[in-house]
Amino acid sequence: MKRDIINSWKQLSLQQFTDLMSIQAGEKDAEERSRKIIMCLYGVDPLEIPYTEFLAMVHGLNSFFDEPITSEKVSANAEYKINGTVYVLDIAPANFTTAQYIDFTNYSKRESYVDMLSVVLIPQGHQYNDGYDMAKVKDDLGAMPVTEAVGIVHFFATWSKASIKTILRFLTSRKMTKGMETEKRKALKGEVRHLSRIMASFPSSLRTASWRTRL
Repeated sequence: MKRDIINSWKQLSLQQFTDLMSIQAGEKDAEERSRKIIMCLYGVDPLEIPYTEFLAMVHGLNSFFDEPITSEKVSANAEYKINGTVYVLDIAPANFTTAQYIDFTNYSKRESYVDMLSVVLIPQGHQYNDGYDMAKVKDDLGAMPVTEAVGIVHFFATWSKASIKTILRFLTSRKMTKGMETEKRKALKGEVRHLSRIMASFPSSLRTASWRTRL
């Protein structure tokens, strides 16, 4: 059976990448780690295929594992069709809820990328977490190319950071009691720092330099 060689980040889904990070973090033995990576991406045990095919797989992966992921361009209200379902990136201020922001923040602290996307990509015709199967949504989003996922997370984090900075400026301009202003500003500044960490850490976690090894 001839298998297509993976030689680009665009060929990896978000779930595959998440699985790769888990393998990297959990498997200390270099040979076993390489074996698990091949099994994850190709669904075959490298011990059971011709050695020349295994070498081709390794060569393909090493050709881009040292490269950063180039994210796809994203715009508000962008639509993505996955497994027959249309998902809409709806972060318009009039529609985006406090629950969504809280969930996104909590998921981001755990670097749970599929969960993070499930907050901002909503099945067409629905509101967040209302009237649809969230488990199916997460399965679908796991199938999204990781290059698209990176762009969406960055787009939302950038939008959120800008929104919070606007609120901070508003609090500064208002005549509020000093204690109330200090408390709210401190909390919001903490959110800005957190979003900055998301924007900084997410792409770096997608660079295989952080894997510390090649196959």
